[in-house]
Amino acid sequence: MLLRGTDSQVGIFTLLPRPQEHRKTPGAVDGSALPSQPGRHTGPELEWTGRLCGGLIRDVKCRALWYWSNFRDALSLQCLASFLFLYCACMSPVITFGGLLGEATEGHIGAMESLLGACLSGVLYCLFAGQPLTILGSTGPVLVFEKIIYQFCK
Repeated sequence: MLLRGTDSQVGIFTLLPRPQEHRKTPGAVDGSALPSQPGRHTGPELEWTGRLCGGLIRDVKCRALWYWSNFRDALSLQCLASFLFLYCACMSPVITFGGLLGEATEGHIGAMESLLGACLSGVLYCLFAGQPLTILGSTGPVLVFEKIIYQFCK
């Protein structure tokens, strides 16, 4: 009976192919396959390029082909629904902690300032980090830290 149950469930699972010895490295500008080297623990994206922000420039060049299509793909109905859900999920703690911060700082830093800071940091993080769905927000330790800094400066 147990074998019949497992046999009926085998068709549900998806088997992935075994990893190959030579894979494309995400940091390679030309998209070439580089063999894995057992002695090295860094990829080409972590190597010194010899110029200021060279790694960032190389990363932007690699992502440039897909950058605009990412914005076009976000206009689907499923992406808009997740966007609205994350907007509400991110804004509710920011407004809550902003209100508490307004009480702690006697109105000098409140919900509007917290909302503006979360929006700016979220937009900059999403544009440059390559991870657009990371949730950024205000937390309790940030509130305690800002309250201590305010009392120290007062």
